Amino acid sequence: MPVSMTGFGRATLLMENNQQMTVEVKTVNHRFLEISTKLPHILQFFELELKPLVKNYFSRGRINIRVSVDGNDESGISGRLNHNLIVKIYQDLTAVKQKLNLDEPVKLQHIIQIPGAISYQEPDDIEQLFNQVKILVKEASEKAYGMRKAEGQEISRDIENKINQLKEYLHKIRELYPQSVIQKKQKIRQMFTDLGKQIDSETQIRLHQELTLLADKLNIEEELVRLDSHLDCFNKFLSSTSPIGKSMDFLLQEILREVNTIASKSQHAEISQQVVVMKDLIESIREQVQNIE
Repeated sequence: MPVSMTGFGRATLLMENNQQMTVEVKTVNHRFLEISTKLPHILQFFELELKPLVKNYFSRGRINIRVSVDGNDESGISGRLNHNLIVKIYQDLTAVKQKLNLDEPVKLQHIIQIPGAISYQEPDDIEQLFNQVKILVKEASEKAYGMRKAEGQEISRDIENKINQLKEYLHKIRELYPQSVIQKKQKIRQMFTDLGKQIDSETQIRLHQELTLLADKLNIEEELVRLDSHLDCFNKFLSSTSPIGKSMDFLLQEILREVNTIASKSQHAEISQQVVVMKDLIESIREQVQNIE
């Protein structure tokens, strides 16, 4: 069953100091697997250890992990202002502001973002703190994956419905195809009649050659067979347990190629009408496939 690339999961833990740690995992569609983290300063050293945990749940998409305590990325972690550095930074920024004749005021919120303005003291139980983070990351990832799986089921049902519609239009084209060839042949015969030519033996040979070439040009049987096969294959993808988003995208390109070839070869008004609707359905499926893992 296809899995969506859109998901969200949150996990929380009340720590011993009565502060709440929160981990949020957000996922959106992306061509590859891209994992980004936003961790408290003292936990950034462990960033590389978190990514393998997340890869157990996701194989494709942009994954954003945010760890905070009481809603703040650094709350609950003891920090100390570097007064001398902050004063020096303020003086330097003020001097630059006056030199450039800028109106914007120098704000403390800008200064404390500069590295070194705040010194953080690593807690004694840093390993235990990170173990708690790992547990929450796993829980949040499971929830995000559950949301992706549920949405994937909805997408799968929608795609299956559209594939079945494509098969119905394909069946209509199969019925119209012989009629389109007959009409074209009749048109050529009428052309000879209108020109006032007698259908002598030489003309009959030429007419036969023209009709043979025409039948070959109008032959869309191979395209119909391949298109039917592609649609069956697409339905099989919907029951796959492996990531199949990229495979679906490629197969849709082949389906669209066959439909365009049928339109160019047939030169039949009713077949062209069926093709227009089919192309709309294919585009709708393509938009859904872009969000499948």
